[in-house]
Amino acid sequence: MDKYQWRNIKRARTLEGKAFIMLGDDWGGNPGPPGQNVIVRTDYADEAGVERVFSWGSNDGFDLGIGYPDEWHVFINRKEAAALWWAITRRALSTWFGVRRWLWYKLLNRRVERTRNVEHIR
Repeated sequence: MDKYQWRNIKRARTLEGKAFIMLGDDWGGNPGPPGQNVIVRTDYADEAGVERVFSWGSNDGFDLGIGYPDEWHVFINRKEAAALWWAITRRALSTWFGVRRWLWYKLLNRRVERTRNVEHIR
């Protein structure tokens, strides 16, 4: 929490008011729904050095925006974002977070090396 959010908590007169401010996300000095205006910056930047971001900020935090801070490529509603998350999660789990693929290529390399050694013996 930043100093502005603490100031608003101190000003709230009731426990309910304090909880409302603490649970929400501060946006321009006003409490908003939790998860609103959360921005995840990526390591990827385009040729001009502008980074891409993922942002939950539209429609009271229920839509996922993908693009640049000043230009959005796509907005995905909550239901589609959840389906995308499940697809990514299933992919990560089914490949053992990359270990399965790494192991397969190690075994493939061993098979290729074994085949090379047999051909050189003849």
